[in-house]
Amino acid sequence: SGPTAFMSGETGYPLACALVAVPPELNLPRHRWAEPDAAHLRALLREVYTNREEARRRGAAARRLMEERFSPAALAQEAVARARELLARRRGAAGGRTRTAERGGAR
Repeated sequence: SGPTAFMSGETGYPLACALVAVPPELNLPRHRWAEPDAAHLRALLREVYTNREEARRRGAAARRLMEERFSPAALAQEAVARARELLARRRGAAGGRTRTAERGGAR
């Protein structure tokens, strides 16, 4: 979900966190959010600072991933494939007939 769709140890520096209750003054009972681990954050920042070549490598890998999987063209291809899948499923459930065909329109 969210950042885990594109971030890993290969493309970034995932930060450890703990799921904690949202403060009561926010009036969101039973909700939780991620509380970042400050010590882990310091260690990650130190790692990026001391190993800049590795940080550049991960940044380049992240850029490639975003271009390949999340560019407008890639997302459009994914949407078209999903729409075709849903249409095929609908046609299969309708015995090959679409609503337009049922009304006498073109397929």
